[in-house]
Amino acid sequence: MKDNLLDNSQVCVSFQPVYQCLHIFDTLGIKNEFQNLFEENRRIQANLTLTQNVKLDEDLAHFEFFLREVVGFFIVEFYLLHSPHAFRSKLKIESLWENAMSKINSIVSENFRDCKNPQIFLSLKKMNYNVIKTMRGYNFNTQPMEDFQLILFNRYLDTIRSQMNEQILKSIEGDDFELFHCPNKDTFSILKSELEFIQEPGEYPSDLPFTKSVYDLFLRIKEFIFNFYLFFDDNEFESGDIDDIVKKHVDNFLNGIIATKYLEKVTSEDLKLISQVCLNFEAFIYLCSGISKILLEKRNFKVSNIVLTAEQTFKDSKKSVEFKLFEMVNNKIESLIQQSGSPSSYISNLINYLEEIDKLLKLPQKEKAFIYFEALTHLSNSILNILVGPSPPKLSYQFIENLNIDLTLLESFIKKLKDANLDDVFIEIRQILQLIRNNKFDDYLDSNIRNKRFSMLKSSNVISVMEKLKDTTPLKQDSKAQKRNIENFIKSIKDQHI
Repeated sequence: MKDNLLDNSQVCVSFQPVYQCLHIFDTLGIKNEFQNLFEENRRIQANLTLTQNVKLDEDLAHFEFFLREVVGFFIVEFYLLHSPHAFRSKLKIESLWENAMSKINSIVSENFRDCKNPQIFLSLKKMNYNVIKTMRGYNFNTQPMEDFQLILFNRYLDTIRSQMNEQILKSIEGDDFELFHCPNKDTFSILKSELEFIQEPGEYPSDLPFTKSVYDLFLRIKEFIFNFYLFFDDNEFESGDIDDIVKKHVDNFLNGIIATKYLEKVTSEDLKLISQVCLNFEAFIYLCSGISKILLEKRNFKVSNIVLTAEQTFKDSKKSVEFKLFEMVNNKIESLIQQSGSPSSYISNLINYLEEIDKLLKLPQKEKAFIYFEALTHLSNSILNILVGPSPPKLSYQFIENLNIDLTLLESFIKKLKDANLDDVFIEIRQILQLIRNNKFDDYLDSNIRNKRFSMLKSSNVISVMEKLKDTTPLKQDSKAQKRNIENFIKSIKDQHI
């Protein structure tokens, strides 16, 4: 027996008067009458305790006092039930206890139906857990209260999830989409402690390759994970399902809200903003590993690895944004071409535009290289189409000379970029111009020379450009003689099946 709970420095409960009454009634032969009267009296006392007006406020002090009264009542019942006199009915006590658990649960449900404060649910959970733990010690069934803990958890989860959704939206909408400014090494050290993927800049102040919402959202997600597991800090629930739930919600935040909201920004025609979104996706690809690491550390049931589906979402989203950037740059090139009608008038504007992109878009070298490659490849295809496509039907030799000047300018620009992947972007056009300007068609017919000097030329393109030139006046040669040379050259290509 646990007499210390009812007889100590703070509490002193004596059952002697009860036992004396029981003895008197038993002597009179009416023990059952006493037992019935006592049970009715205890039922009334229980109802008075459970039906009192419980004032619920944010500190929950009154509710906590109410729970202590209920627990105290049933601890007394436990001792009465297990007394040597054994005059209490176990079934009656269990019935009273079932009613008490139902009342406790209903008080919480009714009074906190619209509560949005997660701290309230944490406090309620701890109070309920103390009741459960205490009553288990006295062999009372606590399953209804244990089940209600899960209801409290779902309410708690709803509140922190709702808060998280609002914080994500506020963070992204409040982002100015400027690169994160890092004024000094101390600031960088703070950032590095959270964002392990970032590389230290060579000098300070410096701009880091993401915007402020990335750092803010990472901290918010980290806080959500911490708050989620805060509900289980007493190890009352130990289940792999709990770990799966938090992973699912984190993935939903990353996939369903963050990635989606960033992509909504891409509908803009602001090239700089879109490039910053691209950088943010790149950052979140790395951050997914950091978030997975936090989830691994907090798990109840350890596993070797956690893979967030959001990582692939961010990779796919980054590709989508890069495509948008390529599309915008290519549309600009197309616009310049359509406005001018000839290469010379837009090449300098185009180079200025690409140089401005380099200054405007603080993209990593890899991403900038992709943009330049796509843009210059698009330009190369556009110029090649002028040379070999159906329109215009004819080309002048002066056009060829002007194009040679333009191409030299473009090649000089590419050389400054120091990217070997761009060296051959205009090589087919360069070889076409070399063939035309040198006017040594036999070189192309010689397989050894052709393989060395004109390896990138397609015979179909050679024929197409020659067809456009044969009826135009050369700058120096005799027109009729040049026409015959071109016709013979075209015939030789076809005859030799080059």
